[in-house]
Amino acid sequence: MIRVLGVLGLEPETEAVYAALLGCPQSDLSDLLLITQLTESVVRAALDDLVDRSFARPSRDNPGRLRAVSPQVALDLIIRRQEADLARRSQKLAADRAAAAEAMAAYGHLTPNVAANGTERLVGMDTIEAKLEILAMEMKRECLSVMPGGAQSRASLDASRPLDAGALSRGMAIFTLYHDSVRNDPATHAYAKWLTDSGGSVRTAPLLPPRMLLFDREVA
Repeated sequence: MIRVLGVLGLEPETEAVYAALLGCPQSDLSDLLLITQLTESVVRAALDDLVDRSFARPSRDNPGRLRAVSPQVALDLIIRRQEADLARRSQKLAADRAAAAEAMAAYGHLTPNVAANGTERLVGMDTIEAKLEILAMEMKRECLSVMPGGAQSRASLDASRPLDAGALSRGMAIFTLYHDSVRNDPATHAYAKWLTDSGGSVRTAPLLPPRMLLFDREVA
């Protein structure tokens, strides 16, 4: 029985006390101390935990003592509680998604950007950064970027780090192409090293096209 129930959050000591109650249903506190070789405070805490988790209930035959609930019954109760909790969370998530959709519908038209023929005009750095946040969140596979001009500004690197970190944590591929001169810029070189250490790919070239970001090879 030891550690079999660890996946449900039971500590080893709690499991040991539960096993003792199952094996010796008439056990009192002194019996449990002898069987488990645990201290009284640990055994009492374990008994409280077992009661909270429905693994133990007051004994009808021996008032003042506890009886172990069968594993089948106890596990069924836990699973039912987890299922109910999951259902509540799913309902909350569905409600949040609906509220988010309503908010986007209500406020989306207020943005000053102009979209025409599949092209959206972004005005100002704040607007560009906000759009990049959305694209990074919606990305499904990869982001390919070309960063000409040599050394990148501290503001640009600081704005890129959380977006790149979030994408990499979700298993996305990040490929960045810098100008050769960034090898001589400590800040950009340090960022490139962080990016590669985190799972991204960085290359340099002597000549580059204009600055560009490609998301899933669908949005540029």
